[in-house]
Amino acid sequence: ADCNKAIQIDPENYDAYLYRAIAKYELGDSENAIADCNKAIQINPENYDAYVYCARSKNNLENYKGAIEDYTKAIQINLKSQYAFCQRARSKDLSGDYKGAIEDYTKAIEIDPNNAFSYRLRADAKYKLKDYQGAIDDYSKSIEINPKHLVVYENRASAKRKLGDNEGADEDDKKADKLKNIL
Repeated sequence: ADCNKAIQIDPENYDAYLYRAIAKYELGDSENAIADCNKAIQINPENYDAYVYCARSKNNLENYKGAIEDYTKAIQINLKSQYAFCQRARSKDLSGDYKGAIEDYTKAIEIDPNNAFSYRLRADAKYKLKDYQGAIDDYSKSIEINPKHLVVYENRASAKRKLGDNEGADEDDKKADKLKNIL
């Protein structure tokens, strides 16, 4: 309601369109969030946040190609955005472009080499490409950074089983079980 009032007072109020888009996104109204993001972009085409929320809304609608385009624009505005690279990678992953996802996760890791989640997601993409050793290496790096992420142990166990390392997989399953009991 406040954003509507602000837009009524000033129809070129970038912030009002952006914040209304964010509110609509949070409420699950992705189509109208996109419309408000597009208006915000029309007013200020160099604002990173409008592209990000537009992309997030497009992902919700499974418009991965559109999301990738918007994340690409956000990256052009902020070349050091680990978040935008990760999210564009996620969109590529969801669209089945695992190699493209791996490239973007790698860029995200170059920006922030201490982000365990980026390693985990890159490992997941490698796993989908049946690069089980590459997945294990990334899961291991993720665990090195954050040893309390139980899903990573489970995923690494699965990759180890694919390579016939049942003993190593069993060890990871035990570690995952310990974490389940702690959490």
